[in-house]
Amino acid sequence: IAWIFLALLGAVVTSRIKRMREGGYGGAGSLAAKLDTSVVESILNMSKETRKVLAAVETGTSNHLLVPTKLISKISGVKGGAIKHHISEIHRRKFVYHCAKDYDGYRLTYRGLDALAILTLISRGVLTSIGPCIGRGKESDVYLGYGREQNQMVVIKIHRLGRISFMKAREKRDYTKGEKSNWLLVSKIAASKEFRNIRALYGCDFPVPQPIDHNRHIVVMEYKAEKLLNNVASLRRPQRTFGIIMEIVRKFLAHGLIHGDLNEFNLLIEPRSGNVTVIDFPQMISKQHSEAAEWLSRDVDCVVKFFKKRFGKEYNATIDLEQSEVDTGEDPAAAKAQRLDRQLRVSGCYGDDHQSAAYERHRKELLNSNIADDNEEAFQLQDVDLDALWDDFAKREKREGRE
Repeated sequence: IAWIFLALLGAVVTSRIKRMREGGYGGAGSLAAKLDTSVVESILNMSKETRKVLAAVETGTSNHLLVPTKLISKISGVKGGAIKHHISEIHRRKFVYHCAKDYDGYRLTYRGLDALAILTLISRGVLTSIGPCIGRGKESDVYLGYGREQNQMVVIKIHRLGRISFMKAREKRDYTKGEKSNWLLVSKIAASKEFRNIRALYGCDFPVPQPIDHNRHIVVMEYKAEKLLNNVASLRRPQRTFGIIMEIVRKFLAHGLIHGDLNEFNLLIEPRSGNVTVIDFPQMISKQHSEAAEWLSRDVDCVVKFFKKRFGKEYNATIDLEQSEVDTGEDPAAAKAQRLDRQLRVSGCYGDDHQSAAYERHRKELLNSNIADDNEEAFQLQDVDLDALWDDFAKREKREGRE
């Protein structure tokens, strides 16, 4: 009996590992994973009243771990027996989770948040189709899609903090410290910060993808036909590519920033030309941060170690944390304007004292403003007719599936 049990256990483990490799948990197999488009179909097929109830649950989730039926009814304006029908509809579609043990109430799930965010982006015309998963990490999933322009391929980054790494997410995102924030809220804040950061960097001619739009926990950006550095087997001129990466690090510093997570998984490379694109920005810090030297050293060391391991090339890189600001002549006001750390109010921009009044105001403002913006737009969705958009969306998805 023991041998039979071990054999069955081995078969289950082997099958699970195979599914992970083929189902989008990293590597080339991630191309086989597809976003569940039934999420979008489900919410488009729901009545406006039901969608309004779902938006009400999202509103209540911002300051309730479980939202009671009475509060959902009050926020949505749906009264009587109808509220139970609409709640059962969104619960059946797994957009909300129901708990009836110690306290009877509902909370939004990631599936429900996905539905609201994707629906909003479709209604804006930002997305017309969603394609395969091209990457899955500890804190986000990345998909290909088509944008408002015909045949314009875009990247859809869906933040999912708390899914795997709990403590690291708390450490790297100090705007959640002191808050018992739910992970849906933290994911929305991370997406908001990343979109704001990448938009500012793109405006200052940093080699980053062009930001297109964002909603809730999803960021849509330009698709770059380049390879992840981790997937590049060889480079024609590795020293040149290494030099470009170090120059990007210096440019970040000149604008008062440190990337904070620079490694082979956040660098895109064009193997022939050696051109570099940097991605993943929600965890950027200021060079005035108390741990700035440590973070900078870690960024540089990750790149140095990777080039030695993958390409057999060992390069020395010395970057001064206190290097001068962007060269703007003798105009101090212009130099100050180029400092992005305080414009973006990244962690550490107010100096070593993270409990300063300015930092605390920003942290509270970041948490509260994100809630208000999403709630307002959630209710605006109720007046949008998306039937025609869904027809085009479904046709494109079917065609892409055949191809």
